[in-house]
Amino acid sequence: MKFYTEENALIVHSGHETLRIEPWGQDSLRVRATLNPELEPGDWILTRPEAARADIDLEGPVARITNGHLQARVGEAGVLTFYKDGRQILHEFRRNYN
Repeated sequence: MKFYTEENALIVHSGHETLRIEPWGQDSLRVRATLNPELEPGDWILTRPEAARADIDLEGPVARITNGHLQARVGEAGVLTFYKDGRQILHEFRRNYN
């Protein structure tokens, strides 16, 4: 599992999967994933929200990206969890983590 930042986004590489999480307007995050080394070029959006700046923390075994009241965390196993004001609101479930 490799975490890094690119253009105000959190990028996660795990095996053949690439995950990109970026601020998307106020208190919102956009999540895109692909089984390719890179995401398809282009935004593939209908409208663009106003620009937002995220806080990204890559320290330790968990990467975090925070935009306003919303935070996403990706752990060592690649599990994605969302928090609003510090309270867990969505947790990814998958039967077999590598």
